[in-house]
Amino acid sequence: ALGALVAGGALFAFSSFVMPALRSVDAHTAITSMQAINVEAPRSALMLPLVGSALTAIAAGIWASISRPDGWVLAVVGCVG
Repeated sequence: ALGALVAGGALFAFSSFVMPALRSVDAHTAITSMQAINVEAPRSALMLPLVGSALTAIAAGIWASISRPDGWVLAVVGCVG
């Protein structure tokens, strides 16, 4: 949940600030800027919460289906993991 919060905040900031800024410049500058962003984005620290949240959710789902924990344990793992 925390990783999803971080990733969601970054994506919200991108859509709130970057996209309107790209709309305010000419097409060539916007395209060049977006291409540079697309090159850098997969190498950024943003990938850790994006991929980490997905992997944590998959691991928690597998663990929950194998070990059948109590409901409170699933709630804690779901909120923190």
